[in-house]
Parts: sequence; C-alpha cells; structure tokens
Amino acid sequence: MRTGNSSSYLEAKLFEDKVGDFLTSVCLNGTVEREKTLLSGKIRADYYLTKGCPQKNWPPKTAIEVKCRLHYSSISWIYQQYLPLFEAEEVSKLVIIYIARIDNSNLNRYLESLNTSFIELYDFRQDLENKTLVENKKSIINRIDIIDKAKDDFSNTKYTLFLGAGLSMDAKLPSWSELLEALLNQENHTPYKYINSANSESISSALGYSSIITGRYASDGYLKDNSRTEDEKKQIFIDRIRNVLYKRKKYKSTLIEAVSKAVRRKKPAQIITYNFDDLLDELLNKKGFYSVSDNTIPRINQIPIYHVHGMISRDNTKPSNSVLSEKDYHALYSNPHNWANVVQLNALYTSTCFFIGFSMTDPNQRRLLELAREKDKDSDQIEKLPHYVFLKKTPLKGEASKEVNEEHWNEMEYMMSDFGLNVIWFNNFDDLPKILNYISGITNDKPKL
Repeated sequence: MRTGNSSSYLEAKLFEDKVGDFLTSVCLNGTVEREKTLLSGKIRADYYLTKGCPQKNWPPKTAIEVKCRLHYSSISWIYQQYLPLFEAEEVSKLVIIYIARIDNSNLNRYLESLNTSFIELYDFRQDLENKTLVENKKSIINRIDIIDKAKDDFSNTKYTLFLGAGLSMDAKLPSWSELLEALLNQENHTPYKYINSANSESISSALGYSSIITGRYASDGYLKDNSRTEDEKKQIFIDRIRNVLYKRKKYKSTLIEAVSKAVRRKKPAQIITYNFDDLLDELLNKKGFYSVSDNTIPRINQIPIYHVHGMISRDNTKPSNSVLSEKDYHALYSNPHNWANVVQLNALYTSTCFFIGFSMTDPNQRRLLELAREKDKDSDQIEKLPHYVFLKKTPLKGEASKEVNEEHWNEMEYMMSDFGLNVIWFNNFDDLPKILNYISGITNDKPKL
C-alpha cells in the first residue's frame, strides 16, 4: 500500500486493517504477516501468507496487496514491482484485494495485455455481509472515524477552505434564489415592470431553476438601457445587488465566527469563497488576510481570501464585481488560465480542502473537482480521498423509509468519493460550527454525528 499524504494514509490504513481482520479469520492454518519485506528489502507486501490459505485456494507464499479503489495504473505498478518476485520464486501468487474498481473498460483491456496468471483480483465486497468488517457496501471507511480523520488532516497538512452560500445564509443574507428573485422584482426598482413578488418565483421555475440562466435574465434587463454607458449600467446592477445583500447594519453568524477562529488558530494556504459578501473579510481584516476578486498580484506574508465569483463590499466606495449570469460563467470557466480557475485547481492539487456551505450541485465546481481527480487517475494514488465536504442529511420527500434514506445517503457518499471528497454529515445547521470547532482544535468536545 502506497499513500501520498496523511489523508490517504489514514483512509487506506482503515481499510487495510479491516482486510487484516478478514485474513486472520479465514487463514486458520498459518501466520498472517503484515508489511512483509521481500527481495532483500526492495519490496514490501501489505500481507504475506507463508502457508497460504486453503480456505480461499491460495497457495503458500501468497502476497496480498490492498487497494481501496482499483485502477489500471495501480495494476501496472504492482505488476512491475512483483514480476521479479515471481521470477525469484519468493512469491507464488499475488492477490489484490479491493472494494471498488475505477474505469472497468481500461482495467479489463490492461489485464488482457498482461500475462497475469499469477494475479488474482479479489473483490472484498463479497465478504461485506460480515458487518463487523465493513459498515456498508458502499462506504470506504467507517463514518465514526471520519471527523477525527478530518481533525488530523487539519492539524497536520496544508489546507484550504472553500466557502459556499450556506455560510452567508447563516448570517441571514439571502440565498442565491432569493437574491435573483429580488433582482427581478419591480418592488426593488428593477427594470422588470411585469415582475412582482407574486410571479418572480415563476420566472425562476420557467428557467428551470437554473441560477446562472436566471442571473442572465436578470442582468440583461439592467444592461438594455441605451441612455447609459456600459460602466454606468454595470454599476447600477452592482448597486442593486449590494442593496439586496446588505439590508441590515449588523450581522451575526456563529458559523462565520467558527471559520474565523479556525483560520486564526491555524493559518490556511488560502480561503476560496463563492460568495459576494465581505462579512468574513471584515472579521479577518488586519489579521494577515486580504481580499482578492481579480488577478491581483499576491501579497507577501499575507493570506488571500479569493472571491472567485466576485465581491461586493458594503462600502460602496470600494471596487466591486460579480460573476452572476450565464454569460459571466461561460467567460470564466471557458478559459482554463483564468485566475479563478487556476487558484481553485492549485488548491485541489496542493492542499487538503474543506468545503463548507455547499450543496455540491454547481456543475462548474463539479467539473473542476473532476479535472483535479483525473490527475489522481494518472497516478497510483487513485485510492486517496484528499478533501472533505460538510453535507446536511436531508431526508427524501414523500414516505421514504429509514432504509431508503440510508441508501440514498450512502449513494451520495459514494458519488462524492468520485470527486475525491470525504463526506462529513450533519443533521442540523446548528451542528456545523460545533463540528468545525472540534476539527480545528478550538474545542475537544467531539460532536455526535
């Protein structure tokens, strides 16, 4: 088992321990050796069965390699490493135990190209009926350990915080849908005289509840005024967003305060926020952080708060910008060298990332995660899940049973793992600051998940 950082190490070790329990239970005729060195110390097998395992028809000198997720590049590396062992007769059989296969078509084609008569692929899911070994068929690690795993990574690795709309909503700022409907409603002095509070939601519905299409619909109305310059029209739109965002003089959020405490306790590599507001920025002002909403040259010895979708300050004398409409998104994400794309991908490649306040349904965000994950697929480190996302356990609508909801949440967890994300579930939004305080070491009181 090879791992790239503490995150991948902890995850793979948990699975490897479960495999060790399984081998000990079925190999009754001999010793199960762990971390066995072979070929004069050049190779180290995860497990080695000197007498084999008759119960599984594995002969003496069987070596075991453990992979959470099996990818053809993993097979390639293992094959090259173990071929000299078979030629030296130190190993008679190699069993690769896995729990999930990635890209079956490539894997099957690769296996067909090799002389793999000495290799056996063992799908560990066939033994998962024993729930003491693995909690769930689609869970890679035991959820009880996930929050401590996150705490360890926060403490011991370079990290980045990704912040979504849920953070601002905790301060009673409007959600994306509420913001867009307010920008359409004529009661807020918009260009749309035919839209009011009674039918603004219907506009969103007619546009498929797509935030970026609704954003384009809203912004286009402000940009049609031919009596003004382009800069004047954009400024009017920015001012309208500001008026909708900041309707109160004071804002209080236990979640924003928890984020502020966490990043002051241990400085992150950067903070990446999808939010327009500057509530967190003001808390961290003069504490070694600075706000960025364009391709500004980085400051030395200061930590950036990247507003990758723009920033609208409460102070209307400060420069503001926004990425709100479909046109804005297309311009941003069609350019791979755009500063906002570069900083996000760099964070995903080089640090442990914590996603707070997201529903994880943004297609552009998912595309960036997929791109970062593709880099892992080109290495033998595909089994690592380097990042974390906090998600609320929301039951399905209707009369879904407890079992059905559990299956749904398991599927969500499995889907997030394809993006390299460990899921930290919470039941109520009030729990999120408590979880973050524990992970960041502000408190030692471990919340119950």
